[in-house]
Order: sequence, then structure tokens, then C-alpha cells
Amino acid sequence: MTWQHFDGSTDNAYLAHFARRLSDLIIAQGDEMLAQHGLRTPASSVSTMLFLLRAKKATVTELSDAFNYTHQMAAQRIKSLDDIGLVKRIANEKDRRSRLITLTSMGLKEAEQLALVTKNAAGAIEGLYNEIDVNLTAKILEAERCLQKMPLAERMKIRRQPSDN
Repeated sequence: MTWQHFDGSTDNAYLAHFARRLSDLIIAQGDEMLAQHGLRTPASSVSTMLFLLRAKKATVTELSDAFNYTHQMAAQRIKSLDDIGLVKRIANEKDRRSRLITLTSMGLKEAEQLALVTKNAAGAIEGLYNEIDVNLTAKILEAERCLQKMPLAERMKIRRQPSDN
């Protein structure tokens, strides 16, 4: 039996797999859409660019806190943006142990374009929500809150308890 036999399964045990697959698809299509607009920002880093556009500068810790990323993931996003010249690290006068991340002049132009492109993309995503009859973002955030409140292991214990009937 191959994985293809499971493709399309609605078995709840595969939730993480399907969520990752959807995420990968959105990122790949986002990369294509951004490239069609002449943008170099990876789709996975758009939120970082827009955050820096608004905040002007931030530490890696501030970015990881803002998006609930690990410090390592935030640092990787910054490195990829730094590698293509969209952000730079500058001295942090308030804390010499950390560096501030800020947009370069090219990064500022890119982030301003991203703000416009993402407004158009939001309409396409709204169309998807209408097609599937659910605001997926809201439901994902709701599921995340519920799992933080009561983890899967705890939920499994509750389901195993004999019913009162």
C-alpha cells in the first residue's frame, strides 16, 4: 500500500499532514503570485516584511513574539530576507546584546508593494472562503486556541472515560 491510498482521506488522524500540505500549497502558490508581481520576498516571509513596514525596526525576539514563532524560525526568516538585500541588522542602542532588524531602501519599496499585493490576495482568499463556506483563518485560530486550552492528550483521556449512561 502506498501513501496514495490515503490521499483524500478525511480520517482525523491525518489532520497535521493535511494542514502541512495545505500550508505548503499556499506558500508555493504565494511564491508564484509574488514573482508574477516582480517581488522577491518569499511568501513565508510576507508577514515579517509587513510587520517591519509598520514597526520600522524590531529585534528577532520581538518578531518571534509577534508571530508566535520560535526564535530560530524568526532568525531564519530574517536571514533569508537579509540574503536578498531586503533587511539589514543595525546596532540596538538600548541593548548592545541584540541587533535591530530594519528594511533596506529596496526592502521598503518591496514592503510597500507587498502591502498592495496582499490586499488583492485577501480578496482571492475571501473567494476561497466563500467557495468552501468557512473562514479558514478564523477556524484555524479557533482550533489553535482550543488546543492550547486543552491539548490532544487530555482530549484523548476524556474520550476514553466511560460514559455516565
